[in-house]
Amino acid sequence: MLPGWHGSHMRQDCKRQARPWGLSATAIFAVVIAAVIVGVQLATEALLLDFQAVDADITGAGFLGLLLTVSTLVAAPVGIAMTLVAARLRRGMTLAEYLALHVPRTATVVHWVWYLLAFAALFHVAEYLLGRPFVTEFELKVFRTAYSVPLLLLAVVVAAPCLEELFFRGFVFTGILASRLGIVGALLCTSAFWALMHVTQYAPAELVLIFLGGLLLGYARWKTRSIYVPIGLHALWNLMSAIETMIELARSGVTPLTA
Repeated sequence: MLPGWHGSHMRQDCKRQARPWGLSATAIFAVVIAAVIVGVQLATEALLLDFQAVDADITGAGFLGLLLTVSTLVAAPVGIAMTLVAARLRRGMTLAEYLALHVPRTATVVHWVWYLLAFAALFHVAEYLLGRPFVTEFELKVFRTAYSVPLLLLAVVVAAPCLEELFFRGFVFTGILASRLGIVGALLCTSAFWALMHVTQYAPAELVLIFLGGLLLGYARWKTRSIYVPIGLHALWNLMSAIETMIELARSGVTPLTA
């Protein structure tokens, strides 16, 4: 166990006039919010498929990227609002306390950006040694069928990181951290839950990356006591992935579909 994991940071995060929601309540809120997010995404995709102009124009060519873009942009505000409400309902704690809405120092952000770049480099080395592609087929198909790359970037670089970090490393993380599971439980549970949310999109090897990345983001949240650090790191991670994907598409001579 790393020294200090149950030391000063733990006492600082949990020493409040009122504690966060307990483990059971946190789990219930998490399941409800996650279910609503998925439900909104599925409903949005269903409505888009039923829209005759879209169905007629792009069904034959594929539209995974378009569905992902629109459903994310619609579901993100709903999920963020529900997360804020769930945290606000706990009396005695402000939203800033519950969700770690504290602006970090620039030097702190730079420090963690280097950690993320090192993590990405190490994983790319592992992919190379294992003979796995740097860009997955899912990512290529998403960008090929986005129909609007700027909107797709807005969804994956802005909307998704804000939603997922506020929910996982903000609300859920805080509830588990204050429980008997402590920092180790908070890191493992939120990372596993986060990876599980991507299970339909990626192969096991990529899910391992997501889990390990979740540990890094969670540790950054705990160490800096700021949710803005993992939000920024998550956005940078997705942006780097998007750039790699667009480079790969350009190398293969494939251009994204347009409306």
